[in-house]
Amino acid sequence: RKKVATSIVAVKLMGGLGNQMFQFAAALALALNHKAKLKLDLSFLMDQTPRPNFTHCDYKLDAFFLVQDCEAFSDFGILDQLSLQRHVETGLQFDSTFFRLPPNVYLEGYWQSWKYFEPIKEELYKAFTHRNDLNLDQQALSKQICSTVSVCVHIRRGDFIDNVIISAIHGVCNLGYYQSASDCISQRYPEAHFYVFSDDPDWCRSVPLLKGHPHTFVSEGNSVATDFQMMRLCRHFIIANISLSWWAAYLSNSEDKLVIAPEPWFDNLSLDTSDLLPESWIRLCKSPVQPVN
Repeated sequence: RKKVATSIVAVKLMGGLGNQMFQFAAALALALNHKAKLKLDLSFLMDQTPRPNFTHCDYKLDAFFLVQDCEAFSDFGILDQLSLQRHVETGLQFDSTFFRLPPNVYLEGYWQSWKYFEPIKEELYKAFTHRNDLNLDQQALSKQICSTVSVCVHIRRGDFIDNVIISAIHGVCNLGYYQSASDCISQRYPEAHFYVFSDDPDWCRSVPLLKGHPHTFVSEGNSVATDFQMMRLCRHFIIANISLSWWAAYLSNSEDKLVIAPEPWFDNLSLDTSDLLPESWIRLCKSPVQPVN
């Protein structure tokens, strides 16, 4: 009997860990739909050509076990050999025709909507299982997170502050957002303890971030993947306007989780994010008028 060739779904990976997770998740959903083999194209990540207003990122999904038979490649020429039909995302809103795409397709885009992969959420829990064990201090902190009414507070500054072009697109969640969100959660859960994950812990310590609510600063010296591993253990979430925050809240299996997300997600309002946030998540203005200390 002639062996039937396995069809392929390939996806271009770009951006940091959270972006790569969106791209993997959407491609996996389509591959499972077609019973196809999943291939990850790393060629854009490997290309270190200097680009203006661009932050280079490495391949980050090796933090996870992913799925069996998933192959990564970095030779762009392989795509020509595979004869895949290229499909480029046309906008950030959910594309209702996505699952009508043919097998043997190459996906290029960000795919930032839960609607692409909600039906395979159980598979994603397994795929995004971490490869690396936490050290003893991190294990102790994780036990504390799991045994308290823990709230993940994620704060991204970095290039959102330092780069004028990137800042104009994304914008940043200000002090008022975090204060309002922490008040909102504390009113519902008076025993809440806030765990602060940030790329700028010095700023977090220099401002009245949580207005005296019990808190612990976590991130110093940790890798992004390690922070993420602990973030997703929390019961409730105050997320920043970045995909890593989104994924921590989405993958948390806390049954009663309260997720507060910033609005608008992008300062560039021409970017349609209406399909990004699950309906149960609470939206708060990310840049309210700054309160008095």
